[in-house]
Amino acid sequence: MRRPESSRSRAFGLAALVLTVAVSATACQRDTTASPQSTVIASAQRAQAKPTEMRTVTVPVEGMICMVCAGSVKNALKAVHGVQNAEVNLEKRSATIQFENGTVSEDDLTRVITKLGYKAGVPKPAQSQ
Repeated sequence: MRRPESSRSRAFGLAALVLTVAVSATACQRDTTASPQSTVIASAQRAQAKPTEMRTVTVPVEGMICMVCAGSVKNALKAVHGVQNAEVNLEKRSATIQFENGTVSEDDLTRVITKLGYKAGVPKPAQSQ
C-alpha cells in the first residue's frame, strides 16, 4: 500500500525542481555585451592563437651504445615542454629534434642530453630529406 506524501515532502520536491530549472536556464545564457573583462579575454585568446616558429636541429650525441640509450635520449627530449618530435639515430649517433623556438632553446636540449650522461655536440640545422 502506498503511503500518502506529506505536504512538506511535496514542497521540498517542488523547490528542488524549481532550483534545478533556474540553474539550468542561467547556465545556458551568456552576456553578449562587450565588457572590459571580455575584451581582455579576447585579446589573450588572440595572443595564444599566434603560431610559434618551429625549428628542427640535429644534435650529435656521444656515448650511446645501444637501443636503450637511444630510447632514453628520445624519451627525455620528448618530455621537454615545447618539443614536438625527437628521433634518435643510434648508427649516426645523433638526435633530430623539432621544437617551438622561444618555448625551448638549443641549450635546453643539449642540457637534457648531458644530464642523462651523454655528450651533446653543437646543434646544427637539420638536413631536408
